[in-house]
Amino acid sequence: MNPEPMEDKLLKQWNLNTEKDIKAKIFENYTEGEKLTDILDGEKLVACSYALGKILASYNVGLKTAQLRRFYGSLLNIKASANRIRAESGADNAFKSKIIPQILMLKPLLANAKARHRRAITPFFEVMNPLFDVVKDGGDYDRFCDFVEAIVAYHKYCGGKD
Repeated sequence: MNPEPMEDKLLKQWNLNTEKDIKAKIFENYTEGEKLTDILDGEKLVACSYALGKILASYNVGLKTAQLRRFYGSLLNIKASANRIRAESGADNAFKSKIIPQILMLKPLLANAKARHRRAITPFFEVMNPLFDVVKDGGDYDRFCDFVEAIVAYHKYCGGKD
């Protein structure tokens, strides 16, 4: 008998059935100023991204892979800029003054996408929107990108359509 995969086990154990459940799990012990890398540890990242990918791929939601990939592509473009800034100056101030505004500009873009494709984008928006506010430095942003990458992967794994 094969052991149950960690994703399925935690999804059931934590009752991650809706985007509200996922958001609650991510922020369950959150205190103001806490780092995203601490809030979203490895198990939470895997289980919550799996649960959200599964929701987004479901027939009821039907988010297209291309929509998720476009958002992820925007994150990767910002990450490339952030890596250049880190390599040049190494200063956290440069990240905060140049990269954080770019990251925050994704919030209204995501809100606009939600307005245009309410059913497909709402679960993703509900989980991601509060996470933007927790990104304060390069480590947080890397974890944010890891989370979205995992959502994209699990969305495809769970049958997300192109």
